[in-house]
Amino acid sequence: MSFKEIVVYCPCVKSYTIKKIPHNGSVYNGDVSGIVAWYYTNINNVADFVTLNVYGTLHQTYPNPGHLSVEISTPEGQNTGRLHFSLGQQGWYQQPLAFGKKRKRTRKQKRKKRKH
Repeated sequence: MSFKEIVVYCPCVKSYTIKKIPHNGSVYNGDVSGIVAWYYTNINNVADFVTLNVYGTLHQTYPNPGHLSVEISTPEGQNTGRLHFSLGQQGWYQQPLAFGKKRKRTRKQKRKKRKH
């Protein structure tokens, strides 16, 4: 007899709160429960009672499609940082943005001139 494993997803109830933080005077009033479901499924299925901070409303950063900027945190202090989610035909999905990331600047070392 050989030992095998299988991953089984069991339905469970998770709690969350939503904080809508205005950006440029606007807030998103649509359903964001799919973003919380994404977090519990892909990031931390053990956590409960997360807080979803939604910054402003749908906005676009060229050339990417419209997205929401959100941040998810747990009472234990875990934090995702700002994530960007777009709404597609299958529901909410995380959008990797190529632009908008701050690059760490590196300094070039100046070479000392040698005296001949």
